[in-house]
Amino acid sequence: IYVWDPLDKEFKVFNGVTGTYNGQISPFQSFWVRAHGSDPVLSFTDEVFTDGGVFLRGGDTTINIANYSVPFKLGIDDLSANSFITFMDEGRDGPDKWDAFQIKPLSDTWLEVYTTASETQTVPLVINNLPFEGKDYYNLPLYVGGKKNQVPIKGDFKLEWEIPDNWPADWSISLHDHLTQNVIQMQSQHNYVFNYQSEGLIGSSQSH
Repeated sequence: IYVWDPLDKEFKVFNGVTGTYNGQISPFQSFWVRAHGSDPVLSFTDEVFTDGGVFLRGGDTTINIANYSVPFKLGIDDLSANSFITFMDEGRDGPDKWDAFQIKPLSDTWLEVYTTASETQTVPLVINNLPFEGKDYYNLPLYVGGKKNQVPIKGDFKLEWEIPDNWPADWSISLHDHLTQNVIQMQSQHNYVFNYQSEGLIGSSQSH
């Protein structure tokens, strides 16, 4: 589910397990739903109209699936953006139904942070879901960028992340800044500040 948040100037996303949205849609709120069938159709008749019902104000809507999730938050000035790397049994090294796309914003001011599944799988993902097993390591390009009033942003960006408590003891994870040649061990450090000139284009931002 993708819901545009005009205050945070980003699409809030939820894949049923993780994300930046609680998964419940308010009355009269527009949203996108991604279909996975080969020839999907959404249709209904007048018989579906009803009254009464239950108004969902909140609550836990997550699906109980074992997973490891690493959230990223990129910030500069009063702007922020979020993305996730997750691992679960149903993950794929490439697109799968638990991924969420980076969608072009509905504003002249925005920030973006996303990964791609690999150097060859270049679809921008704000939730990049991977399998527990399959490779000895993953090399995931991480992209950042943004605009303020249509002008590419320049300055000190801060990238923050959180390693979950259930992270496997024999897994290591690191951030490589190819512009400065810095390597950050993400289990012992939880943020990284870097100076950057954004290109300001979804899918064309600089990889860090």
